[in-house]
Amino acid sequence: MSLLVFFGVYLLGFIILAVILIWFLSMTFSSFIGSGFVPIPKKVLKDILNSTSVTKRILIDLGSGDGRVLREAVRSGFNQAIGYELSPWYFWESRFFNRLAGLKYKAQVLRKNLLSADLTKADVVFIYLFPEIVQKLMVKIETQLKPGAVIISCSYPLDTNLAPSLKLIKKERIFNVTTYFYKKELYDTL
Repeated sequence: MSLLVFFGVYLLGFIILAVILIWFLSMTFSSFIGSGFVPIPKKVLKDILNSTSVTKRILIDLGSGDGRVLREAVRSGFNQAIGYELSPWYFWESRFFNRLAGLKYKAQVLRKNLLSADLTKADVVFIYLFPEIVQKLMVKIETQLKPGAVIISCSYPLDTNLAPSLKLIKKERIFNVTTYFYKKELYDTL
């Protein structure tokens, strides 16, 4: 009997160690490829999403982490929320919590690089990324975002020189997070 207990404890320890190792490697992977996960407080997120006056059809979250933005977007009235997350840990965590919340079809996470995101259908794009990553997205934002779409950027302003059709419509401090709201306008090159 004591041998069985020993193997049970050994197996449990191995499983715990494996989970910690997978979590650590996933965090390292995320930081290495661009941006580590920095969660936005839920009370801040709710106020940010309720500050948008755009038609709430489709929200795209670039670097969606644990999926909290996706779930809150659906709860605040968006028909669909799509997240792009490359980290395996956060991808599966997001899927788990989306299903647990009963939002499997409305809050969807894709395990893809945010640089390959399709922004053409987005009414709102949510960005909580470091400026170096956002710089790489600006051409995609300029070329793919439809007129009237809104970008919500938390903590960091966007370089509108790289996307001249984006206009800052509001800058607001929500609790401790400065949030920038941009709107894509028609841009005439003549």
